[in-house]
Amino acid sequence: MHAVTAIFSMDPSRKAQLIEELEPTIITMIREMPGYVVGFWSWDHATNVTYAFTIFEREEQARALESRVRGMAENNAVPGTRPERIATAEIFGAASGNAARKIDGASLWARFGAPTAGA
Repeated sequence: MHAVTAIFSMDPSRKAQLIEELEPTIITMIREMPGYVVGFWSWDHATNVTYAFTIFEREEQARALESRVRGMAENNAVPGTRPERIATAEIFGAASGNAARKIDGASLWARFGAPTAGA
């Protein structure tokens, strides 16, 4: 699995509008992309910086989102946002607080298709 991480500076005068528009535009677009697994969007209210973390099944799927986000930024498709950093990276570890859905340790590596310790 691969994640796309993005950091954006946000215009605080457009905060309510940007948060309100996130679900029907950006989240819906990403959710419909091939290989999408899960995503998280956060806003640091003290600095007006947002952090996005989206996970895809395969690297090329994650890179497709990275490319799309870069294109949107270049075209100022979301006024009031300024990209600071966008990157795609391999996920090599995870942990979950929900015991029924844990994917850490051997379960995580089994999901990636890698051999587990002692195998």
